[in-house]
Amino acid sequence: PSFMKTYIYIKVLLALKLQDGNAVRRETGVEGGNIAVTCPFLLSGSRKFVCKDKCGGENILIETTNNTAERGRYSVKYERNIIIFKDFLYFTIKDLKKSDSGRYRCLFSGWLVNSKTLFKQLFVKLAVVAR
Repeated sequence: PSFMKTYIYIKVLLALKLQDGNAVRRETGVEGGNIAVTCPFLLSGSRKFVCKDKCGGENILIETTNNTAERGRYSVKYERNIIIFKDFLYFTIKDLKKSDSGRYRCLFSGWLVNSKTLFKQLFVKLAVVAR
């Protein structure tokens, strides 16, 4: 029906809008230190991801449907703020290394657990500097 066409069209526009240059945040961390990045979202889904560069294979640092997750030096915490209608994904890297510099993505996929539909992503450019 026309509702589905409109729904798909809106999702395509949202995905295209989120990939423009305005969606990139820049963060700087110190080698050996920790960094916490806040990824705010107006819409979220059930599955949360943090990836380095492209999302696939070894580049997926964390993938979870839980509100918190940890994998090695990486951790995420999800919070919903119903007062301001925003969701937050807090992404932390411990013991920063120069090789951690690069482009990261915080993203949510659809409300259904097995959905591959991307609802929102935020790009973060991280630079790790020497002490």
